[in-house]
Formats: sequence, structure tokens, C-alpha cells
Amino acid sequence: MSVLLRRAEANDAEALAVFAARTFPLGGRPGADRADIAAHVAKELTPQKMRTMIGDANAVVVLAEEDSQIVGYGVLMLASSHPKIAVERAAEVYKFYVDPEHHGRGVANLLMRELLDASDCDTLWLSVFSENPRGIGFYRRWGFEVVGEQIYVVGNDRQQDLLMRRERNELK
Repeated sequence: MSVLLRRAEANDAEALAVFAARTFPLGGRPGADRADIAAHVAKELTPQKMRTMIGDANAVVVLAEEDSQIVGYGVLMLASSHPKIAVERAAEVYKFYVDPEHHGRGVANLLMRELLDASDCDTLWLSVFSENPRGIGFYRRWGFEVVGEQIYVVGNDRQQDLLMRRERNELK
């Protein structure tokens, strides 16, 4: 595998938005309404939103590339708390996607290790669609445990997400 990791830069925003729009539906409801997905992508996964996220000092945006093409990305939001995860120093795995052609090739493990290494929090948490067994299984293998639920809205579709967390003593 010749996958390289690097921090995203502002000029990556266009390519990252295209990749995000293509991979976002893979983590959600199978057979979701295309209009709901399109509305979410048009609002949340634009080049400008990606540029803003990349420039956010609180965000660690990591790209996985093979032959100069994005094959995965992860975003860690530092100092990010959640009302259902009551800890002082928390960070959120905000986005985490790998191209399906690269599933099972170690890309997700490389990305997760990079995000964990970028964090000095007490707790790491994330939200994952409750009907995404592949994602849930991956996060469990990395020590995350389900601690609650929340609604995530995609267009007009209210999806049930699981909240998962992992404590600092399990991070490294």
C-alpha cells in the first residue's frame, strides 16, 4: 500500500469537497432519498465549508492519498464537547471516511492513528449512523463504546446516530 497521510491545506478544499460528497452517503441510511443527500451536501460539504474547516485552528484535517488522489480523510475537532459526554477536555472525531475501494487495506487504521496522535484530550468521542455496522465495528475495535444516541438530520431525514467515546488512557 502506498498511501500517504498529510494535513490538508486550503488548496485541497475543492478536491476534499468532491471526495466528501461522494463518500458521505456511504455512512448513512441505505436507500436514503437522493434529494435529502443532495441538500446536505449542498449545505455542509461545499468547498467553502471545507476551506473554513481546514483553516480552523481547532480542526486537524488529515488526508490519505494514493497517487496524489484522496482515498480517505479524517477530521478531529479539538476542545469539542457534547452535552451527553460530560468531560472537561474532549475532542471529536468529526468526519471519518475512506473510499470503498480502499476498505480493508489499512487506510482507516492509518487515519485513526494519526487523529489519536494529534489529540491530547481526556476523552475522544464521535457520532455514527446506528445502521452502519462496518463503521460501528471499526470504532469498537479502536476502543470506542456506545454511550448514547442523538438525531442527525440529512436534508429532511432524521437519522438515529450512536454516540461513542474512548477515554484518554485508551488513546495511545
